[in-house]
Amino acid sequence: MTNGLVVRCLLIGLSLTLCNHANGAEISLNVYTEMDGNTQQSSALYNNAISLIERTKLPYTITTAPWNRVYKYALTKPNTLIFPIVRTEERLPLFHWLCPLTSPERVYLFKLSSRVDLHIDTLEQAKKYRIGALKENITTLHLEKLGFSQKEQLDITVYSATNLQKLLHGRVDFIALSQPHLISLMLQKSLPLNMISKVLVVLDYGQFTVCAAINKNSDTGIITALKKSFRVLKNTLQTSPQHQYSIPWDSHQKNQQDNVTTRIKPNPLHSDD
Repeated sequence: MTNGLVVRCLLIGLSLTLCNHANGAEISLNVYTEMDGNTQQSSALYNNAISLIERTKLPYTITTAPWNRVYKYALTKPNTLIFPIVRTEERLPLFHWLCPLTSPERVYLFKLSSRVDLHIDTLEQAKKYRIGALKENITTLHLEKLGFSQKEQLDITVYSATNLQKLLHGRVDFIALSQPHLISLMLQKSLPLNMISKVLVVLDYGQFTVCAAINKNSDTGIITALKKSFRVLKNTLQTSPQHQYSIPWDSHQKNQQDNVTTRIKPNPLHSDD
């Protein structure tokens, strides 16, 4: 084969590769989430994220992993989408954002209803106790900013289900979770909801926005496809209805109101869109 023919073949091969890439044939989206698709079929957040991804028509793989691992992958691997992720000022420049995916929720401290010895009215009072929290989760970071320490108050794990088990076995006094997440965990284990009491608000996600985000160095075709998909999706986003199951307030906290809105609020942070 002459040198000229070799060069010609190489150019043809390169052109075909570029055409396939441009048509999306070789672009694959890697999706990472802490949500288990087998148990989150009724979750508006999960369904909105899957709808966002599928509308792109891109091939994708989805992997469930602990939050700290999911976040690390999204930071370091191009063409990686993460959900859910709360958009904050610190995280804003690290990703391309698709917001919001659903309505904001509150995170609470929960205790065993049988623990009649536990009575707190403020987070400051909670510093006397052990709290189950997730590694590198925004709620954990929020508690650390308020002076909670991993050595003294926070018992860190990578799975919410592990925290629930620790609560049930008396290894922690409280756990920090959203109500829908805790209810989902308890229903999976066929546990009666009256075993748990909701004590007080730890964090109101109304201050933030729950999103999907993609690695900043991802393929421009993937980024464009996701943004186009989200522009269509955001007009029909599902919101989380008030859950058909309820968890009672601790007896001395009954005067508190649980007014979690289901309306999607506008985000004060600048959006890529």
